[in-house]
Amino acid sequence: MIDWLGVLTVLVVCSFAAVCFFGAPFVPTRRKWAQQALELAKLGDRDLVVDLGSGSGTILRILAERRIRAVGFELNPILWLVSKLRFLKNNFIQVRLRNFWRQDLPAGTTAVYVFALTRDARKLEEYFLKQAQKSGFSVITFGFELPTKKAAKHTKGAFLYNF
Repeated sequence: MIDWLGVLTVLVVCSFAAVCFFGAPFVPTRRKWAQQALELAKLGDRDLVVDLGSGSGTILRILAERRIRAVGFELNPILWLVSKLRFLKNNFIQVRLRNFWRQDLPAGTTAVYVFALTRDARKLEEYFLKQAQKSGFSVITFGFELPTKKAAKHTKGAFLYNF
């Protein structure tokens, strides 16, 4: 007989662990900190924000409440499903099960939010420079700074960059 609880447990653990090879582990962002970080960009209803590694949707939820269009990229299928269900009936939010490293930013992106590890900062900066060749946008990093770009603004662990 198959121990379905054991199989499910292994699948959940593996889905969270595997994502760590491609980026940051899932760490829920405190709503207050997320709001402060998003305030740096002065976002409005004409913006399109991309959340790289959107997790369970904390950032997307704040943006939805402000009626700001957003796209979340999430690699963990469990977190993607949680977010997908959370925003099923929301016209402002899309959640995509994708590795953002292999994706171009959606056309019309005006801002990007990313929480990552310092080890990925240089690679992220290169990614943003490549994406900015099509059109400019701002980037909000949470918990780390980009290595060669000077932040336009910052607050308690969040940094705003213009590309």
